[in-house]
Amino acid sequence: MRTLLVMTLSAMAVALAAPAAAQQAAPAPSLHANAFEQAPAALLGAWKADVAASKYAGTPPRANYRTFAYTDGGKVLVSSMTLGATGRQSMLHWAVALDGSPAPEFTSGNRSIPSSVVGLKKQDETTLVMTVWQYGKVTLTGSFKLSPDGGTLTYTYGAKGDDNVITYKKWDMVG
Repeated sequence: MRTLLVMTLSAMAVALAAPAAAQQAAPAPSLHANAFEQAPAALLGAWKADVAASKYAGTPPRANYRTFAYTDGGKVLVSSMTLGATGRQSMLHWAVALDGSPAPEFTSGNRSIPSSVVGLKKQDETTLVMTVWQYGKVTLTGSFKLSPDGGTLTYTYGAKGDDNVITYKKWDMVG
């Protein structure tokens, strides 16, 4: 514990002693990069896919759940849990600012190695536009669109942008 404290204090001293020119080189934070101010309130929470009402390019899953929550650094944490048609479970998550800047996506299959990079940008009060990159190339585009009443979330995505149209309903995990 003492070693950790000394290391932490040493790191702080180095950071505080950094030249003024290096401190000025950092870009100014965006006034609108904080998801707390940008994310539509209705988006936050848990969503359950209505598999029967959705369109899938491949075999539909048995079930899919998606959550949106705030996380550190003014970002939104997006998580998805899927039970595939064969019974295989998979999970993924990413934490992004809503300014389109890229962030790593982690999947249960790849463990701690990012499977891709995701950017999410607020288009308007009900729509977030998504871009996914792998190896520096865009491999997927899509969007999340909230219904006017905030009870339905439509996730459209694919290599062409609309290969899949998943309809989610707000999910109350208690009821």
